[in-house]
Amino acid sequence: MKDRPSQSRDDLGDVPPDEFRQQLHQLADWIADYRERIGELRVAPDAKPGAIRAQFPAQPPEEGESFEKIIADIDRVIVPGMVHWGHPMFLGYFGWTTTAPGILGEIITAPLNVNAMTWRTSPAATELETLIIDWLRQWLLLSNDFDGVVYDTASVAIMHALEIDPVSIITLVWAGVTSHLAHQFDDAIKHYQSALELDPHFVWAHMYMAQALEQTGNFKGALREFETTIQLAGGSNCVKAMKAHAHAVAGDKSSARDILNGLKRTRSRKCLPSYDIAATYAALGESNQAVEWLNRACGERNMKLFTLTQDPRFDPLRHRPEFMQIVEHVGLPQSGPTRV
Repeated sequence: MKDRPSQSRDDLGDVPPDEFRQQLHQLADWIADYRERIGELRVAPDAKPGAIRAQFPAQPPEEGESFEKIIADIDRVIVPGMVHWGHPMFLGYFGWTTTAPGILGEIITAPLNVNAMTWRTSPAATELETLIIDWLRQWLLLSNDFDGVVYDTASVAIMHALEIDPVSIITLVWAGVTSHLAHQFDDAIKHYQSALELDPHFVWAHMYMAQALEQTGNFKGALREFETTIQLAGGSNCVKAMKAHAHAVAGDKSSARDILNGLKRTRSRKCLPSYDIAATYAALGESNQAVEWLNRACGERNMKLFTLTQDPRFDPLRHRPEFMQIVEHVGLPQSGPTRV
């Protein structure tokens, strides 16, 4: 066997230690500066698909570029094209996790090249993970019966939860919600049916079932489920607004308006379900009213706003500039349903 020719660090695309150390210091300053000015940045980009890619060469470079040029490209193209999840005005999906300790932790994991598939591939990472999970259990005052691991996504966690406990009602419902937001309504209905077989009085399953039936055109079934939910929830105003939407899309606009007017006459006007009222006005074709109530939901920081770009009830508004402005204000990307 012939000896392979020796390769230098440069041949492998690496950099000398002193230069690497200098780049680390530059990057540390860049990260600190970004965190200080993130509140001044636009929450989400105002760009069309493909616009960011078009700012880079179509052909790969023959030689590596300088570190300074790469940082300049990040400032010029990448940062303006990001949805800044750590922005103080961002309100969507999950809470931001870019704390200083979190960033420092990621910096440490990068050179360690952690691959914790099993204990043998990374004993320290595996045991540290199980220890931190146990600390979390103790902080939450849970019994010793609880254990767990860290999941990378909520969807994977739901799938594994269903494998471990296929008769978990709340897991079945959230699996249905995941399908619902992806506009896979038949799959969602199957999950809700499974949950209701376990507990016919589970209010969340009835509520989401009603919404899924509505999206499939089964308005009679949807209205029946909404009424059941209202009874189980003790007269929930939120579900009443959802029921009004079902009346509107079924063509019974008079009943929809009656429900809305009744909600507005309630004593606790400050606690009205703004988000769901907005959806009903969208179904009634009253776009200005829908936008007004969505803006009110924004002012209230309504937690339902994180589904705004996936909620099929707002499809009639998606082309309107006012709706796009609300989506931008909330900090969501201008996109349709996420497929799962």
